[in-house]
Amino acid sequence: QMSGLVTDYMEAYGTKFSWRSTPKSVEKLPSGLLQVTWIDLNTKEEHQDTFNSVLWAV
Repeated sequence: QMSGLVTDYMEAYGTKFSWRSTPKSVEKLPSGLLQVTWIDLNTKEEHQDTFNSVLWAV
């Protein structure tokens, strides 16, 4: 129940969640950004994007 409240709050303030995915790699770029590669468990497709910060929870 608490996790739902926390994620709802974070989403309301712009945090993007990648539900049903498995991280493959996280690399710190020279710019300081994080390049993240992950697998979407629904489609089995690999995705990649860059972020300022990454929150990883199991």
